[in-house]
Amino acid sequence: MKNSRTISLALLAASAFTLVASAAEEKKPEDFNARKTEILSRIDERAKNLQEHRGCVAAAADDAALKKCREGMHAFMKEHREEMREHMKEMRERRANKKKKSESTEASS
Repeated sequence: MKNSRTISLALLAASAFTLVASAAEEKKPEDFNARKTEILSRIDERAKNLQEHRGCVAAAADDAALKKCREGMHAFMKEHREEMREHMKEMRERRANKKKKSESTEASS
């Protein structure tokens, strides 16, 4: 139970950090709103999975059932980890492109 709360808080903190970082980068309102919607949908998905995991653990009657719950959560986290890696790769590329654009603008001035 305590571990589930810790995971939940960590996921929410990471999502909040992503929201703040993206808000600082994005200047166009439509880009901001699209990004905000995307982040909120990811948070909702993770919160839903955590609730399902909590329900599974609460309903578990023995160690085998707990193991099955843990395996399900592990699979979700593994999948999410890959999505996050892709997302971070895209963010790094955007920053690099933005930096190159900024440097070329400064050089031509």
